[in-house]
Amino acid sequence: MSVLLTGANGFLGKNISSEFIRNGIRLIQTSRMGDSRSIACDLNSKKAVENLINLVEPSMIIHCAAFVPKKIKDYENLEFSSLNVEMLKNILELSKVPLIYISSMTVYGESKKVVRCELDAGNPKSSYGLSKYECESLLKEDGRDSLAIRIPGLFGEGRGDGLINNIIMNHGKISGESLPHFPILWAAMDVRDASRVIVELAKNYIFDGFMAINVGYDEIYSINRLIKIFENIYNVSIEYKVKNPDFRFDLTLLKENKIISNGSLRKGLINLINKHE
Repeated sequence: MSVLLTGANGFLGKNISSEFIRNGIRLIQTSRMGDSRSIACDLNSKKAVENLINLVEPSMIIHCAAFVPKKIKDYENLEFSSLNVEMLKNILELSKVPLIYISSMTVYGESKKVVRCELDAGNPKSSYGLSKYECESLLKEDGRDSLAIRIPGLFGEGRGDGLINNIIMNHGKISGESLPHFPILWAAMDVRDASRVIVELAKNYIFDGFMAINVGYDEIYSINRLIKIFENIYNVSIEYKVKNPDFRFDLTLLKENKIISNGSLRKGLINLINKHE
């Protein structure tokens, strides 16, 4: 198997790359700027994508590259969202091999339901979520064997921003002013746990047209639940009055593929805290 990984120098891409190497699988890496490990390719350039595909002739593509929101306001960045859609359009037009697309929980819009199965996607709230949902639709319309992996937000060693990192860097001493001022749908996963599951799916998933699949911890998430975990770990009190919705991935399809993440949000947070100490 010759796998082409886009976004190889990104936070998730680096971890997926390390996991593939541990599994002894040949991996061809590409990133916007390129380096000693990856081939330079601007995925928003149709000619550059054509040259890349002709050069490496992959048997599978894992499309991880994206302009990822770093702050809450970035979820409404229309330029980033349109560039993300354009990248996938170029890849689909210029390749024919099976494709794994890294999607997002942001494809799930507002709902009274806590547990979300793959069929519940639709009416995303943010521009970023809309772009992810549009990309999934493009994959489905393309007709090739493909898998859209819906992941939560990621945290872990090597990421210097984000809500979780900010709380850890402040040793749990953070005020409600630094937290979302309005209710948001939220979930998170250690990037290493997410990478292990993604690589397991790439190795073992039996493709049959398009399919979307949830990846996450088997637990209920919310900003308020996250705060309670941090309060317990640091033995502090964080004053925060916004009531955020609960969210849980329906992981039935993942389990049917005999893939289970044994981690948890709390374990991932403690591991990251220990690395900072």
